Amino acid sequence: VIALPSFNEQMAKSRRTKGLTAVQQIALLQEKYRVNNASYSTSLTDIKASSTTDDGNYALSISSADASSFLVVAKAQSSQSNDRCGDINYSYDGSQPAGKKVTIYPSNSTATNCW
Repeated sequence: VIALPSFNEQMAKSRRTKGLTAVQQIALLQEKYRVNNASYSTSLTDIKASSTTDDGNYALSISSADASSFLVVAKAQSSQSNDRCGDINYSYDGSQPAGKKVTIYPSNSTATNCW
């Protein structure tokens, strides 16, 4: 009985890893797209990315994009919908004077040890 919460957390963490990998893949596709375009894409279709993770536990989207930044969101769904960390957000800002800034954070700002 004690092992069940620990097992469930490990399963959720494994699914989070898939979501994290998916947003990082979209970020790479955004960089590839930006080489030939004036701005980052707001469309997963433009960059030939899937709208869900392969296990269906995250719905993927590009929340915003312009010439120097973009935000990718992996919205928890299915088995992951009640995850303590919530959605996965990947924010890229290339307009920083000191260099590019990437921030990856859960939608639940009080959650710790999400990845």
